[in-house]
Amino acid sequence: MIVEKNTLGFSTSLKMGIRRLNNLFDTDKEKYAFCLDVLSHSHINEHIPYSSEVVGVGGTVTNLVAVKQGLKEWISEKVHKQILTLRDVLYFKDVWKKLSYEEIEKLIPFDSHRSDVLLSGTILLESIFSYLNIEKIFVSDYGLQFGILQEADKF
Repeated sequence: MIVEKNTLGFSTSLKMGIRRLNNLFDTDKEKYAFCLDVLSHSHINEHIPYSSEVVGVGGTVTNLVAVKQGLKEWISEKVHKQILTLRDVLYFKDVWKKLSYEEIEKLIPFDSHRSDVLLSGTILLESIFSYLNIEKIFVSDYGLQFGILQEADKF
């Protein structure tokens, strides 16, 4: 979704969620290649204005920020509006590859049911960074629905 001056300019939905990646592919390379293929066929970058800021929502980006900050319990205020860099994403991809699900659960006790999909989510995120050629995103703990509802309230 691309929003300019509080107006929705472009939106699309892509079939490349983390559960889909886990179910369809066995290797990280296959997951990454699939994501880049889907993104490249979406032509999203043709709709993005130059010098746009990217905001990430959802479990992967929020969990990466929470683990980066060493949170042992969920504190939305410490996650919301934080920055996640490509360097962070690559670091966590390497960490998730080395750890068992049980070890990951210890790092994210507030959302341990995501331990089995966190690597796939991080690979998907890496592909987005690569496709958009960006180095950072802003993280929202409020999610897409919050922004839509907030805008709808203005009418």
